[in-house]
Amino acid sequence: MKIRANFTAAIAVAFAFATQTTHAQNVGVKVNAIPFAHAALGMGAEMTLGYHWSAELYGVISPWKRTEEKAKKYWAVQPEVRYWPCQAMVGHFFGVHVDGAQYNVGGVAPFFGLPKVVKDARYEGWIAGGGVTYGYQWVLGRHWNAEAAVSLGYEHLRYKKFESPEECAPQVGERCHNYWGPTKLSASIIYIF
Repeated sequence: MKIRANFTAAIAVAFAFATQTTHAQNVGVKVNAIPFAHAALGMGAEMTLGYHWSAELYGVISPWKRTEEKAKKYWAVQPEVRYWPCQAMVGHFFGVHVDGAQYNVGGVAPFFGLPKVVKDARYEGWIAGGGVTYGYQWVLGRHWNAEAAVSLGYEHLRYKKFESPEECAPQVGERCHNYWGPTKLSASIIYIF
């Protein structure tokens, strides 16, 4: 009797699992090649939330030590929700993101909406904003994808301005700046688990 009950229970459990449809949860880790152009590391992770949705957490960091004439230390984080018209992590996608960053830059070419005079002074502060993204992912193999994306949006910058890029330069002001335009450009290689 006990063997028959265990056998019946095992068949019932097997039948219950056989009728369920399951989808593997795709998780990808990505490296963005574009931040390497200015000696920074841009990496992220993306996870599917369903057949048409995914979430990405992207970050970039430039932790390098400053020289006397240049300062370029910053970090940024950008979480994003993406909609995929066909299937998550394949083809076209549209996203909505928020972002935040801290920076200490001077004596370098401007980026992230910083004023063009960043070459002659030093700016230390933070950025917060958000926007929309359009991109495309190509399947390269079973575990590899490539992605190109551009994000446009609004950024609010609050910063202290220093007279020159030097570390001991006197502070000459504190300001806010609003920026509308590109917030991220990516050309990434993705490994999917």
